[in-house]
Amino acid sequence: MIGFRQYAKRRGVIISAIGPAKWKTGFQLIWQGSAYCWFFATTLASARGWNNDAWNGFALFNGTVATIMMAAAVVLTVYSLAVYLRSFGGVFTVHPAK
Repeated sequence: MIGFRQYAKRRGVIISAIGPAKWKTGFQLIWQGSAYCWFFATTLASARGWNNDAWNGFALFNGTVATIMMAAAVVLTVYSLAVYLRSFGGVFTVHPAK
C-alpha cells in the first residue's frame, strides 16, 4: 500500500488515508502492544518459574487478542487496497503530471 501511494505521489496524485486504513493501523498497534506485552510476560514468567492456570489463562487471552487484531488488520489491508485501486487505479495508466 505504501508503495502504491508513493508511486501515485510521484505521478502527481495525492492519496489520503481512508477510514478502513486508519482502522487497520489501530488494529496493528493493538497487535503490536499485545505482542510486546506477551514477550515481556513470558520472559518474566520464565525467569520466575510461573506455570499455573492464571498464567496460562493470560497467555491464551493475550494470544487470542493478538490473533484477532492481526487478522482484522490483514482483512482491512486487503479491503483498503481494493478501495484504493478502484478509486485510484487510473494512476497507472495516466501520463504523469509535469
